[in-house]
Amino acid sequence: MVLLLCSALDLVPVSSLAASIWEVQAQGSPRGAPLLSSNGMGTMDVFVPLGESGLGGWDSSGDPLPGFPLASAPGVVQRPASVYLPYCGMHAVVFADNGGSVHAVDRYGGEAPGWPVSAGAGIITGVTSADLDSDGEPEICFGTNDGRLHVYSMEGCPEEGWPVDAGSQLLFQPA
Repeated sequence: MVLLLCSALDLVPVSSLAASIWEVQAQGSPRGAPLLSSNGMGTMDVFVPLGESGLGGWDSSGDPLPGFPLASAPGVVQRPASVYLPYCGMHAVVFADNGGSVHAVDRYGGEAPGWPVSAGAGIITGVTSADLDSDGEPEICFGTNDGRLHVYSMEGCPEEGWPVDAGSQLLFQPA
């Protein structure tokens, strides 16, 4: 079991199984909860949205991942999601930026094929991964400042019938 503590500048994971404790200096203020993501190599990576400083990424030893922090010029919106993209065999972190784009990147910061995608409006929520149509493959969900809920396939294509009007401005990450 892993417990993550996040303050304005420090990220400290504590593992009761491995008794590993590390602290790193983040370049910016965290904007949302840390994300643990499988890296496909038997360990977990930690990702934290750092607002205007981009997306921070560390390996299980507390060392920064190559290419991180990932400087997304418009900034990173809230908490990212961890997904496996079967069409390209890649473990990815999906996150939204303040410029209205959603990115899917690997642990080295490289974009997945078909990503980033533009929402056509400002994204105000984090992203969520969920199998909405029960086909065995999750979709990517997020909300925009025009009060719409968007759903994209893992390949970065808008799902049929989406976005939908949520009735009022979305304030929280879809669950």
